Amino acid sequence: MLRMNFQFKRLASEIVSTVIPIVVLLLIIISGTGYFFSKSMVEHEINKGMDLVVSDSTTTINNMLIVQESIAKSTAKMIEENSQKMTEKEYQTLLTKQVSHQPETFAMGVWFEPADYQAHKNLAPYVFKGSDGVQFNRNYQEEKSTNWETEWYQLGKSKKEGGWTAPYLDKTANKSMVTFAYPMYKNESELLGVITVDVDLSSIQKLVSDMKIDYKGKAVLVAKDGTYLGGVNNEKLLVSKISDEKDASYVEQVSKMLTKNKGTAKFNKNSKEYDFYFDSIEGADWKLGISVENRLLAEKPRQLLILFCTVSIVGIIIVSLLIMSFSKRITKVLKHYSQTVHQFSEGNLNNSFEGDVFVRKDELGAIGDSIKVAQSELHNIVSSFQTTASKVGDDSQNLSAFSEELAATSETVAQSASDIAIDIGEQYQKLANTEKTVVDFSKKVNRMTTVIGELKDESQLINDRSMASQEDIKQLVLSSEALDLSVKELIKRAAIVGEYIHKVDNMAVLINNISEQTNLLALNAAIEAARAGEAGKGFSVVAEEIRKLAEQSNRSAGDIQEILQTILEENNLMLGATQSVEQEIVTQSSHISTTLSTFDIILSSVGNVDRKIVTTTDLATTVSSDIEVVNQDVLGIKLLSEKLSETSEEIAASAEEMSASTEEVSSAAIRLSELTVTMNGKLTYFKL
Repeated sequence: MLRMNFQFKRLASEIVSTVIPIVVLLLIIISGTGYFFSKSMVEHEINKGMDLVVSDSTTTINNMLIVQESIAKSTAKMIEENSQKMTEKEYQTLLTKQVSHQPETFAMGVWFEPADYQAHKNLAPYVFKGSDGVQFNRNYQEEKSTNWETEWYQLGKSKKEGGWTAPYLDKTANKSMVTFAYPMYKNESELLGVITVDVDLSSIQKLVSDMKIDYKGKAVLVAKDGTYLGGVNNEKLLVSKISDEKDASYVEQVSKMLTKNKGTAKFNKNSKEYDFYFDSIEGADWKLGISVENRLLAEKPRQLLILFCTVSIVGIIIVSLLIMSFSKRITKVLKHYSQTVHQFSEGNLNNSFEGDVFVRKDELGAIGDSIKVAQSELHNIVSSFQTTASKVGDDSQNLSAFSEELAATSETVAQSASDIAIDIGEQYQKLANTEKTVVDFSKKVNRMTTVIGELKDESQLINDRSMASQEDIKQLVLSSEALDLSVKELIKRAAIVGEYIHKVDNMAVLINNISEQTNLLALNAAIEAARAGEAGKGFSVVAEEIRKLAEQSNRSAGDIQEILQTILEENNLMLGATQSVEQEIVTQSSHISTTLSTFDIILSSVGNVDRKIVTTTDLATTVSSDIEVVNQDVLGIKLLSEKLSETSEEIAASAEEMSASTEEVSSAAIRLSELTVTMNGKLTYFKL
């Protein structure tokens, strides 16, 4: 019992030591996640707030500058429309009224172009705020005025939308100033002059200095070249620049705002880390920045971390106490259950289940119900075992007698199965021989089918070639007929050529006769020329030439007759040869016709052979299919015989095994009877 109490204490310790670290870890994870999420949210809100402060301040300053720009533009519009009509007094009244409206407006002036300056009788109206209110100043109305060379005049003249000058210190008024210059036009292209508005920067500087920034932040206003305009000591205003500072980190990071419109930066100054937020004032191209010490920004996240840690520790303590209390209650219930199970182990099945621990409605209550059911079921099982053990003892004796009878029957079955196996073996051998014979016959039939197929292919080839040859012979007949016609035409042409040769020969004879007569005429002419003496010499030469020509004609006519005779002889020979060819063609045509008839007979015979081959092939295919069916039947019978043989052997083996098993069953029945006696002795351990 002491051992069981120790184990339950250990179980409670294990529950506490296992669950509490998990709970602690989960709380740490949840707290850490919540802290980092909250920290990011706080930092985001801080950055958003700082950006909003910078944006609102730049908007305010920009609006102040826009108001000054609108004053200059509206005044310029009025002067453009009425410059020729207005008097000096009217200019003074107009400018005084405009300067009086805005506290930031310190002074205004109208500066005409040199030609218009002369036309207006050196008029250069200028008003400013003095100690006695708005005052009119005529000091600029001089013939040698240099107004047109000033920075503000050149700026207004060059930019159609006007522009702001760099901030400057007005020594006369001892104020920080910035001037907006705006052009005036007679028409769209001809300049009338420039109107200026001088703005007192002290109100803007006061606005920057009085900015309410959380976390003790400070604002600074700088020009586009880095010159301080506000937010620093008066000694640095319009004198010092960012680049004049000694802290390199401050100069490097803060100088970034001179090249960017908006953003953030971090810098170290006096061994402290600062966050810097800046934005642009678009009209004057100034920059407004806010610097806040990083340590002060991190104060809220640090307080948040302390809060999360405190809540986590308190939560861990509360959860730990709850877990310990829960573990003690579970241990108490398990102790009662353990005692009941211990009674089971001692054979006591008559335990009573009373008390609160056995009527719980949770999972432990389900375990208690299971223990009740287990005792009831075990009680029934032991009672059943005792009844069954008595019956098993009786049945084991009957089983022993039955097993002896079964062994004798098994030996008889084994002998019969052995005899059947021998007979089936002999039948199997005969079927194997039959199968071999059928296979050989099938191979021969297949070979015959192959040969018939080859013969069919050869027959088809002969048929194809015969048909092709028949077509060739038909073409040859047609060619022979055409050749015969050509030869006949040639004979006809040769006869015509012979007739023409005779005609040409007759012409040659005629030419020969003419040449002889010409020769005689030439001879007579020569004789007459000789008679004529000296006067007939010329005619004698002509007669000689005519005679020579007649002799040449006579010789040519002879040559023509010889050639014609040769051609005639060759023509006669060709005519005879052509007639012989014609006779051969007639004979050849007769032979070709005979050959064509023979090929028709061959084609008919080949067609008959082909049809018989097809019939033989179909019969061979049918025989092959029948042989295959027979072969399959023989194979099926063979397999069946083999299976029967194996089955007989298996039956014999099974009978032998059954015989051996019956002996084992008999032995087991004896042992079962002995075990029944032993089990009855063991069951007396339980108290029912």
